Amino acid sequence: MRQKPKVIYVAGSGRSGSTMLSLLLSQHPRIANLGQIRDVFLARSNGARCSCGALLGDCAVWGPVLSLRPSETHRLGTLPQDAVLAAYCVAFKATAARVAVDSSKSVDLCRLLQNAPEVDLYCLNLIRDPRAVAVSWSKVLGNQDLLRKRCRNWVARQKRIEQLEQGSGMHYLPLRYEDLVRDPKATVARIQTWAGVTPDLSAFESTTVARISWDHQHLFAPANETVLRERATRIQIAEAVAWKAAKHAQVRAMATEICFPFAKRYGYRLEVGL
Repeated sequence: MRQKPKVIYVAGSGRSGSTMLSLLLSQHPRIANLGQIRDVFLARSNGARCSCGALLGDCAVWGPVLSLRPSETHRLGTLPQDAVLAAYCVAFKATAARVAVDSSKSVDLCRLLQNAPEVDLYCLNLIRDPRAVAVSWSKVLGNQDLLRKRCRNWVARQKRIEQLEQGSGMHYLPLRYEDLVRDPKATVARIQTWAGVTPDLSAFESTTVARISWDHQHLFAPANETVLRERATRIQIAEAVAWKAAKHAQVRAMATEICFPFAKRYGYRLEVGL
């Protein structure tokens, strides 16, 4: 029997480290990185380039996917299920992989894959302290109303993901960003084992240092644009803690007001260790 394509689907909120996680996981020779496939049609309309250097329409991976719907500009999760599955199947064929990481984070797209018998779904819920997420968003969203909306979205997404998992029997793994960066090597091994992939940690030089090959990466914005621009081939992984600075107190207070006490269920405390 032909093995079903296996998708390690990174759920959660933006600004939580999903691009870094997808790069680490896809250093495994059997795992491809699909980035945020939900945005591929929208990214084409914006003239985005793949990290391989080609325009998305000319990319060896994304070109065949985009040719399925030449004039489409909507996000993948808004399309009919058969169109979504066709896009995944074509992407899998182009990468020659049987396991892929998708960091789209859309709960609706995750639900669609959950209900698709053609896909073996592994839902990885990547969670980061909502105050850190809010501060990160504040650097690109100056509008307070938009920031408050992002904070409410953090809570809403986590509730929807929990609802999706409850009683479903799907493969599900919650992972805090803070635990990932504390010991990325062990965390990647844990994820590989959970997803039924023989662990391969050869990319790691130490617990927190990894070599990154871009040879088979096909990422595009809105994946972390700093990561795409720098294309680092050796990374030192450490927790980003600038969000704890005094100058961000107002944004942290806003996130605390909206996201607590709900965030306590993931081990986050009101004290941030300033």
